[in-house]
Amino acid sequence: MKSTAVMRITLPLVLAAALAGCGSRYSSGANPLTLSPPPNVPVSAITDTDSAPDQVDVSAPNATRVGITANAIDTNKGDTVKYSLSGSGLVTIDPNSGVVSVAGPLDSQASSNFTFTVTAKSTDGSSSTKDFTVKLLNWPVAASGVAALLHLAYDETDGSLVATDSVGGKSLAVSSKLNYPERVPGVRGTALRTDGFSTWVTGASPGPLTTSALSVETWISLESYPSDREVPFVSLSPSSIINQTDGDLGYNLYIDAFGDWGLTANINGSRVTLTAPHPFPLYDWTHVAAVVDGSAGRVSLWINGQIVAFQSIPRGSVLRMAPSRNVIVGKSDLDANVGIFLLNALDAAIDETFVYGGARNATDLSAEYASGIASATTNGEQAVAVPPRR
Repeated sequence: MKSTAVMRITLPLVLAAALAGCGSRYSSGANPLTLSPPPNVPVSAITDTDSAPDQVDVSAPNATRVGITANAIDTNKGDTVKYSLSGSGLVTIDPNSGVVSVAGPLDSQASSNFTFTVTAKSTDGSSSTKDFTVKLLNWPVAASGVAALLHLAYDETDGSLVATDSVGGKSLAVSSKLNYPERVPGVRGTALRTDGFSTWVTGASPGPLTTSALSVETWISLESYPSDREVPFVSLSPSSIINQTDGDLGYNLYIDAFGDWGLTANINGSRVTLTAPHPFPLYDWTHVAAVVDGSAGRVSLWINGQIVAFQSIPRGSVLRMAPSRNVIVGKSDLDANVGIFLLNALDAAIDETFVYGGARNATDLSAEYASGIASATTNGEQAVAVPPRR
């Protein structure tokens, strides 16, 4: 009868050691042959597999490639690599392909290049990083040359109840319970000193009812954030630096009791809100601007010539103004009262208020900041000192 016994083979130690040199680990001796997996290999360094130069035109729209495709390799079976990007809001990276493309306003840059960091992370937990620098072509952008629709310099005599628009020649009313709205030394000439409860400017709004682009800007030194009623946060009535609004129509460069500020604007019939990332400065001359640019497809907020927030909107968008509503400086269109007292007006010094019929750019706004700071005869704290009349 034929035997059916199974033979067990045990490898000599010398042969086992030789096989180990082939990239696997074996055990020998009394036990049968066993195999353990090779050691884990971390993800490789990042390279750029795009042969194009790392550059892009300063006016390039979102989704334009910038000449960078990050690539890292993980040789471990079953592992995959994902890409992320940090250090710049101007570009984004496809997490799977590693392609880098435009995602923000390149023309807001203060230099002719910008740097960011790409991280490649494997599913095995290993990662690698690499810094990339992109050159901006045709930087800096030329001044926009857009025309002002309104300019309030507040250079009237102390106590004047009007603010003269140097563009249209009209007089806007200055409200004051004391019938004496003070003028104090400003960024250029004098500034309007508001009192937080009774002083603001109002008058006819300039420009068309629909426009593809608009910029509002002013110099302001805030003594304090506006007051409000003791109500839940969602029921607060923020104040406004400058607005022309009626419900969802128009625009409002607002600020609330916590110093949070931003822009609301009616874009294509719907309300868009853009919020700044940090509280508004106090006791300091600050140049603030909000820009709606339908052609470029974005709204943006600026402080002292630097962009601080932006949001994409469809290219070709229009801003819808509020018919028959005035422009107001220093107060919201919605009052918050306790009895006879108005709470949500601004306590500030305000100077050089502009409304432009187009999109001001980084070159315009940085030049205005530099010029204003150079010409100011007082600092922001001095400007909001309590006037002697009070």
